[in-house]
Amino acid sequence: MDKHILVEYLSSLNTIIPETFRTTQRVKLTSFSICNSCIIFGASSGGIYIFKRSPCQFLKLIPSKEGSASQIDISKNEKNLAVATSKGIIIIVENFIDNNINIPLIYNEHERSTVTAMKWCGDNLHIGDSSGKISVFTLTSILVI
Repeated sequence: MDKHILVEYLSSLNTIIPETFRTTQRVKLTSFSICNSCIIFGASSGGIYIFKRSPCQFLKLIPSKEGSASQIDISKNEKNLAVATSKGIIIIVENFIDNNINIPLIYNEHERSTVTAMKWCGDNLHIGDSSGKISVFTLTSILVI
């Protein structure tokens, strides 16, 4: 298992993030991902906590009942978020920073497996699991004329 360390020398980061989780003693952080604009934590409760990086502030919580968040991947354009859960469910949230009403897309192709890898390539999310299964989820845009 890979080990990662997040180090950022901002005093606001060191106070705001711990303060957000201080009252939630039963919730444990299980995963995280970072991009230029935000830091995202997945929790044992299934919740996805989104923080703006500069200035550091808590933006929102996207709740989920699909299991503990085991992996998180943010698309390169920083518009789409993918979360793999302990149940093998993939939760995809489009425009997760800008949109206040986040309706997640649920992809259950890997249900009951452990998702071992996720990687965005444009609007395609490539997913691999412990059984050797690989799938591609494609986001399609609906054009309103």
